[in-house]
Amino acid sequence: MKKLVLITNGFPYGIVNETFLEEEIGYLSKKFDEITIIARTPCKSQEHRSIPLNCKVLHISPTSSIQEWFILLWLGARNFFFISQLVATDLKNCYKRFGISAKRMKFILHTCAKALLLSDQITKIIDADKINEPIYYSYWLDTSSLALSILVNKKNIIAIARAHRGDLYEETSPFGFHPFRQFVLDTLERIYPISVSGKEYLEDNFTFDSNLVVSRLGVNDPQAHIANKQYEENIIVSCSYVSNIKRVDKIIEVLENLKTKSIKWIHFGDGPIYKKLNKLAQKKLINIKYELKGSVENTQIHTFYEQNHISLFVNLSTSEGIPVSIMEAMSHQIPTLATNVGGVSELVDDTNGFLVSPDLDIKMIAKKIDTYLNLDESIQQEYREAAYLKWKLEYRASTNYDKFASQISSIQITSEI
Repeated sequence: MKKLVLITNGFPYGIVNETFLEEEIGYLSKKFDEITIIARTPCKSQEHRSIPLNCKVLHISPTSSIQEWFILLWLGARNFFFISQLVATDLKNCYKRFGISAKRMKFILHTCAKALLLSDQITKIIDADKINEPIYYSYWLDTSSLALSILVNKKNIIAIARAHRGDLYEETSPFGFHPFRQFVLDTLERIYPISVSGKEYLEDNFTFDSNLVVSRLGVNDPQAHIANKQYEENIIVSCSYVSNIKRVDKIIEVLENLKTKSIKWIHFGDGPIYKKLNKLAQKKLINIKYELKGSVENTQIHTFYEQNHISLFVNLSTSEGIPVSIMEAMSHQIPTLATNVGGVSELVDDTNGFLVSPDLDIKMIAKKIDTYLNLDESIQQEYREAAYLKWKLEYRASTNYDKFASQISSIQITSEI
């Protein structure tokens, strides 16, 4: 039997945790006989999104801080030589690259402690459930992948990981680096960056064997297209977490500068500065219709795209991997204006949308949007068709996830945890 152990941050709990996995899990379930999902931070509610019948969710038992300290002391003593070597090597690498400080040292030690504790929790779950010879798959190149790397050294398991944005680019880390990154790259069987840009970033900044394979994410086929439907207003949509990195507030600035009439802005997504965004919209968007939808299920977003004529999708983020939100828009024939960061240029080009500098010239962006919205409908339709073709050829879930599932299910297992 082919078995997979999938480590996630929260999936399948909640409605916003790793929504991309909702589509991928179906393809994985066709290639593996049994899938065990271990969510590191499950929601308080035990209810979760629908998963295939051959998938099950196992829980990491909550522990108190005192219990964690005792467990860490025991694990540290038991694995003293390995852990001390691992930490010493990373401290040395950090010193060479950035210099060392008390905060960086604490960051390294804290990351190691979290990964060591997680590796022990994973081991206990797998042993208790008697799961033999699985492939371990961390959805993120973060503490989960470090925990699996520790298990590779201790138990000689087979483990892989995807690499997205925050878990990939070091500038997104609070101290400008990801601890133990070289160790993880050297240890895991394969790393799957979701973009060519991500692969090139790792190749440019680290050394390792040829275990990098680009594996793009994807979205399912849309139910309907209404590109030629008559419409009375230009609907501009954005869809993202509401945080400083995503800069949804800058969209409001752009909207303020538009000269085109009959504009309506819709934003899907919640986040830590959502209330601030709402107040800003109330203050600035006096003459523009808008709706801040907050967190909604992914199916609702697709339904909205199917039932409305969307003129343009906008993303002004400072950092991205390669946004699934843009893929979703393109699958519905919606052109995109986005900042040229991360792997966005692999999605958006001058045939299907507009790339703008992350430095953001607000008036220039507004002018681009005005120009596009006033183009002849036949020219806009060319952008729409190009967006759809890009999705169909490169970001279709049925193609990308089936290929990925086939690749990892073909990895040969040599031992068990």
